Amino acid sequence: MLSNRQIELLKLIVEDYIKTARPVSSKSLCEILKCSSATIRNEMSELENLGLLEKTHTSSGRIPSEKGYRFYVDNIMEPKKLTGDDMLKLQTIFKNNSLMISDTIIKSMEIISDLTHYTSIVLGSTASYNKVTKVEIVPLDEYRFIGIVITDQGHVEHRNIVLNEKVSLEEIKKTVELINKLIVGTPINEVSSKLEFEIKPIIPQYVKQHEVLYNAFYNAFSDFTNSPNINLHKPSNILMEPEFDNIDKVREIVSKFDDQNMIKNITQDDSEDGSIKIYIGSENEFDDDVTVIKTKYKANGEEGTIALIGPKRMEYDRVVTLLNYIKENIDENKMWLDKEDMMKEEIKDENIKSENCECGNTNNSDSCDCIDDTCTCDNECDCKCDDVDKCECGDCCESNDLKKNKKEKKDKHKEKFKELEKKIEELENKNKELSDQTLRSQAELINYRKRKDDELSRMLKYAGEDMIKELLQILDNFERAINMDDDNLEDEVSKFLSGFKMIYCKFVSILEKNGVKAIDGGNKPFDPTYHQAVMTEAREGVEPGMVLEVLQKGYLLKDKVIRPAMVKVSE
Repeated sequence: MLSNRQIELLKLIVEDYIKTARPVSSKSLCEILKCSSATIRNEMSELENLGLLEKTHTSSGRIPSEKGYRFYVDNIMEPKKLTGDDMLKLQTIFKNNSLMISDTIIKSMEIISDLTHYTSIVLGSTASYNKVTKVEIVPLDEYRFIGIVITDQGHVEHRNIVLNEKVSLEEIKKTVELINKLIVGTPINEVSSKLEFEIKPIIPQYVKQHEVLYNAFYNAFSDFTNSPNINLHKPSNILMEPEFDNIDKVREIVSKFDDQNMIKNITQDDSEDGSIKIYIGSENEFDDDVTVIKTKYKANGEEGTIALIGPKRMEYDRVVTLLNYIKENIDENKMWLDKEDMMKEEIKDENIKSENCECGNTNNSDSCDCIDDTCTCDNECDCKCDDVDKCECGDCCESNDLKKNKKEKKDKHKEKFKELEKKIEELENKNKELSDQTLRSQAELINYRKRKDDELSRMLKYAGEDMIKELLQILDNFERAINMDDDNLEDEVSKFLSGFKMIYCKFVSILEKNGVKAIDGGNKPFDPTYHQAVMTEAREGVEPGMVLEVLQKGYLLKDKVIRPAMVKVSE
């Protein structure tokens, strides 16, 4: 069981090492923990015995061990608040309704990779979640063409298909038409089976060179099914970290990123709760010197895993917050995805209605108002002329005027529909623009408040700095007075001197209560942060760069040097 001080000490060491990648010394923590260097060294030694800290070499400071990182993540870490800039960059992606959910996830993970400088991975949904919507081809020559498969999730895959014999374009088109008729709506992982048992038996009836074309498409769909849907962004990011300065280690990491099976294995999440999982060092299957943070997502029928790979000294609190933000926004985006599906269904229903007369009149009605060309009402006459004004067939009746009116009405409907479409597009663009402006304003407001809070905090912290500087001059005079030898003074003068000493002590006490303390400079190495060298002197037995004498005391206001100590330094 760790004490509160040990927990605080471990937290400071982990977070300092994450930022600097340098071992943490006991001296750097004295002021923060208000303990002596010896006390902190003892606590560090205890944490090292528990396996939570380790040394890079005998005389170095401490760094967190793998066990120390795990204790920090499980017991100390708190998710970091998202900054306004980070939120704005991610919201720009999530508010873009023109993106498919899979593209939204990939682009948001790319942003996180750029923000954190870690490598991002998106393992997309399996083939069973993607159904074929359409198959198209782009001919390159008589032996080669590009096969394009479009799925209901908006994914577009393409493959270069090479034929081992010359095939006419007409034959290829017939094959594609047959495939489109029979496999649309089929999950991609079932297409090969459908090709084998439903298309193969009948394709000879439609296509002469059926064997070579069937084999080409069968191999292409098998490739679609078996190829993993993995998006890897900036694998070189992790190699920029100081931990990976060994060329052999770099080669090892690069080869692992090139191994798609390894990437697929480490990003497959076996957790049922969909929570964020953190695998530190030897806990992951990728590499003992990295951390993998991953989580599963489900949205609009798609399922996959998102992950970040970085050094073991990863910014755990920030990464967890960013991944949580993506998961929350994916859930929110389900709402507009559901609306999009409803709109698709409505359009589909309207298309079905337009195939038959739905004017509300019976077939023998005299008042059909249908504007569709496929109207089956008996209200039509036998005249088939395109231009009723120049009809000379003799079949035209009073319906000439009716046809003319219907054509005018149809043209008006089309024109109005185009106007509405244009208006909708303008409103959507305006809405997107206003949304972006709102997000930008919110981010600017957050940043402004933070700057103002920081400024106010600094003002309050060092509010009395100018006054204290003036008082220090009085303090200097008091010190000069009380340094007199009162043994050689008359009684009356000695009494005055005693009074000065009492005032001086009270004065120092008040300043200390307000965060002012003298800089300890005697017999210590010269430190330009706290000392100002005004004289140098060679002294036997003293190392160069040591403070020999403090000529004028220096002072700190809390953690700020408001006056450096004037010192004499050894040569």
